Amino acid sequence: MQLRSSTRLSNVVMAALVVKSISINAALAAPEQPYGTYNNQIAYASTSPCTDLQAARLVATTLFQSEDYRDSMLLYQSICQQPTAIAEDFRLLGESHFRQKAYVRAAQCFSRGIQMDPKSDAMRVRLVESYMAAKDKPRAREACTSALSAVTEPYSRGQLETLQKLLNQPDLQSLLSGTASGRTFATRGPQG
Repeated sequence: MQLRSSTRLSNVVMAALVVKSISINAALAAPEQPYGTYNNQIAYASTSPCTDLQAARLVATTLFQSEDYRDSMLLYQSICQQPTAIAEDFRLLGESHFRQKAYVRAAQCFSRGIQMDPKSDAMRVRLVESYMAAKDKPRAREACTSALSAVTEPYSRGQLETLQKLLNQPDLQSLLSGTASGRTFATRGPQG
């Protein structure tokens, strides 16, 4: 299964190489040839980092949109290692991790994306959600407090306020164990 996915991903990336230039000048400058014979140097595929990165983004986005989160995650990891990676690359890598239930990795990606684009309200919300999904309430609270002081968009602010209310709720588990808010609850043993 692993080999098949890697092969499929390699095939998708290879298919996404963008044709950089068509050698029209060479075709026009070549002497007229009889019907059925062609100049076989019409185009070449570029391997320049810019073109490859653009093609990789296109393929990764297509994989993400088709809900192939594992392969999009692998491709976005490669993209994010490039010096020209942008905040949106980290956001989509984070989303891919989140959809794969790798919440801590998702949080790391959203955090990196926020460093690159501090005005991204949506990434701030996703950072809080990632920490919550990872059951890391202290970090979720810290990220939520930080985000509430930074967001400007009303919808994101509303989401963060809702998340903050959830974070301030006592844990159901601690209520059941009798240790919520430092209180202990008497439990009845079996009646005999």
